[in-house]
Amino acid sequence: MANIVKRTTLMVRDAEAAARWYEHVFGMKRWLDTPFTLSGIGLAAARVLAQEGARVLMCDLDEDVVRGAADDLRRDGLIAQAVKADVSDQASIAHAVENAASAWGRLDILVSNAAITDDTPFESISAERWHQVMNVNLDSVLYGAQAAMPHLRRSPCASIV
Repeated sequence: MANIVKRTTLMVRDAEAAARWYEHVFGMKRWLDTPFTLSGIGLAAARVLAQEGARVLMCDLDEDVVRGAADDLRRDGLIAQAVKADVSDQASIAHAVENAASAWGRLDILVSNAAITDDTPFESISAERWHQVMNVNLDSVLYGAQAAMPHLRRSPCASIV
């Protein structure tokens, strides 16, 4: 039975918040205290970045999930936007990146943490399903980075995570 975990990508505008986020993540500060709810690590990263003053745009294939996550952050007084996007589709992720860059004037960090899993035994998984998993888990990182790179080059503190 296939299990789709998530397809979430974040785009952020705030170089200082990105730097503080790295300190939290790699210094193991406050990161572990962030609740992992709704979209798991993607939402936790969005919350930490937003708490540090970043404006975040969350993308997910499930529009209801991503809008609910953004609403949760906004209820806490944080700046968050949501957009439905299929990270396995190059045009869809490019549109989401342009949405973030045009809304905020720049883009400082791209968090590519989209992933799906499939617990089908490897000897039984179809080639079509294998390619779907690889497209979401690997190709989406390339698509996001390619779309974000022109904007990240202009950032004073560009990062791709």
